[in-house]
Amino acid sequence: MPLRGVTIVTADSDFIDLAQSHGAPPKVVHLENYDYRTAEVESLLRQHAVRIAELERSPRVTLTLRNKT
Repeated sequence: MPLRGVTIVTADSDFIDLAQSHGAPPKVVHLENYDYRTAEVESLLRQHAVRIAELERSPRVTLTLRNKT
């Protein structure tokens, strides 16, 4: 069964490599340089909800959110 509409959120860069070599689905949101508690990750995902939703409609396979600190 295909994984249509599935997006993986991960801090593991291996998923980026898999997504780029095999394509979607699933799409991947990569949290780069993040080591936060669950509540902080939830806040980050809410803050970027529009960008994440746009990923689903985009031909892109991945979206990377970077910690600037």
